[in-house]
Amino acid sequence: MNDLDTSTSERAYKRHATLKAQAAILGFELIKSDPEICGQAPYHLYSFDAAKPFDDLDAVREYLDKLAVKWIEKVPKSAEKLQVK
Repeated sequence: MNDLDTSTSERAYKRHATLKAQAAILGFELIKSDPEICGQAPYHLYSFDAAKPFDDLDAVREYLDKLAVKWIEKVPKSAEKLQVK
């Protein structure tokens, strides 16, 4: 299934859900807030002791991409031995 198979209203939900899962893999929780009610940024990434606000999902995606690259660079070479062949 791709975005063209879903209605326009479901695309935003699907995108948010995908980024939420990617954030969880990296140890973060993506929260969507209501900026009209609380006067905050619409999205926040939470970690153990920090919160980072974002204005849109594009900014969240860019940040998660940078984190993923840093995480991959830190994977030790010994992890390659753990791969099943």
